[in-house]
Amino acid sequence: MFSTFVQLVQAVIWPALIVFLLRQYGPEFRALFPRMKRASATGFEFEVAEQQRETEKLPTPTPSVTTTAQNADLSPAVTFVRSSIDGDLEKVAPEERQLKLVIALAETRLLFHFERSYRLILGSQIEGLKILNIRITATMKDAKLLYDRASELYPEIYDNFSFDVWIGFLEGQNFIENDGGVLRITEVGRDFLRYLIAQRMDERKPG
Repeated sequence: MFSTFVQLVQAVIWPALIVFLLRQYGPEFRALFPRMKRASATGFEFEVAEQQRETEKLPTPTPSVTTTAQNADLSPAVTFVRSSIDGDLEKVAPEERQLKLVIALAETRLLFHFERSYRLILGSQIEGLKILNIRITATMKDAKLLYDRASELYPEIYDNFSFDVWIGFLEGQNFIENDGGVLRITEVGRDFLRYLIAQRMDERKPG
């Protein structure tokens, strides 16, 4: 029932979809994308941050959705996407529409989170996630050995790039959890690895 919407999210027009949602559900949508500065039908403008600053926890999406429509000055692309969403929502019982929209927003937000994380993540960090996915747990000492090996192979990348920042990035992206020095991969981390496979992303990145 909601397959058309999901396909549109994954297609090249999904920026226009986000513009529509930003107009119609502004406060809630901004809560899902706290780093967004501006959106348009052609793309986004975000607060750019180096990996050193990408240590904040993934915020919990709000279950609240505002139903006030703002329809002024919609571009043809946004109008097209809105028509598709309206068609999908007509097939859903009114009492279920808010839940469907929140789920769709959560999926869209997670997709963006993975895309942004992939641009910033280093090859050794991906390797660490894959090891944790198999071994279930590892120690900080294990992680430090992986960091040290990568820093020897890529000294230009690791210049002024500490281990605390290296491990903090994985924690900040909610890919791993640190329980008193025992590291475990999270469900978000596992889904990120699935995303890499599904999207055929190169896992052998530098660093």
